[in-house]
Amino acid sequence: MNAASIRVVSRTAAVTLLAIVVGGPAWLALAPLIDRWSADSQATETESAALAAYLRSAASRPVIEARIKALEADGTTSAGLVAVSPAPAATAALQSDVRQLVQASGGEVQTTQPGVATPEHGLERIEAGFDLTLPQESLPAFLGAFDAHDPYLLADRIEVRGSDVRAKHASLSIHLQVHAYRRPA
Repeated sequence: MNAASIRVVSRTAAVTLLAIVVGGPAWLALAPLIDRWSADSQATETESAALAAYLRSAASRPVIEARIKALEADGTTSAGLVAVSPAPAATAALQSDVRQLVQASGGEVQTTQPGVATPEHGLERIEAGFDLTLPQESLPAFLGAFDAHDPYLLADRIEVRGSDVRAKHASLSIHLQVHAYRRPA
């Protein structure tokens, strides 16, 4: 090797060593800042999208409020509510609806306990309690029909006791406390 090529190799090695000595620590110091900037940029984009969605929701508020006022003014719109009046008749209708659901699932209502009608948030809450028996295999279908029923039925308490599971036709003894709502007269 001649002296010129040794100087070129020596200078290249010196520049490489300088880049490693200066660039390595600089990269270690700057890498977290770059990552943080990238994360902040992504967070800003996500927050901007959320803000745009909130602004769209806020802009639709007058339309929704007008719809609510129209529904409140229209006394005939009572989807999900018991339509029978007065309260004792509404309780009887609630008991009849639950009895039909139980019988459709192959069960039998043993006793019913009518509850009181109480005002709640501008509506009247109608209550009733039931003691019933139901074939074990019918429980999922009964609960599905109960959930899909109109007027809406809401279970406050369910107590389930099963018979011997080894029996050929296992049945469940169920105590069910139910309520529904109606518009007060």
